[in-house]
Amino acid sequence: MVVRELIESGMLKGKPERLQPGSCLFKAGEQLECFYFVMSGSVSLTPAVDAPLPAIASENNLLGLPDLMNERYSHTAKVLEVTDCVRLQKEDLLEALQCMPHLRLYLLRQMSRQTTLANAAFE
Repeated sequence: MVVRELIESGMLKGKPERLQPGSCLFKAGEQLECFYFVMSGSVSLTPAVDAPLPAIASENNLLGLPDLMNERYSHTAKVLEVTDCVRLQKEDLLEALQCMPHLRLYLLRQMSRQTTLANAAFE
């Protein structure tokens, strides 16, 4: 919820977008230029490597987070239903992380949670 609150308060700037089903936000291997925060709707995330089923991201998820320190996306993101999101430029998010400790802590927790869930799925 931290990211949503920062967007709604104007402390984290982004471009609102309404996306239609079937739209592709980004593909695995493409240059990482921005992140997408899902305000409503849902998006499927399919990793570049074979996976049994894609993950589904819904409201209050920041898409692209696992690739924060990478140059390229590791997943393909496709819109499943009409989805409202906010497009955040990578540079803007990295700058916000420098001056907002609570955002940094929140994203670290989210990344840790994703890693834990991924490891549990393979055990």
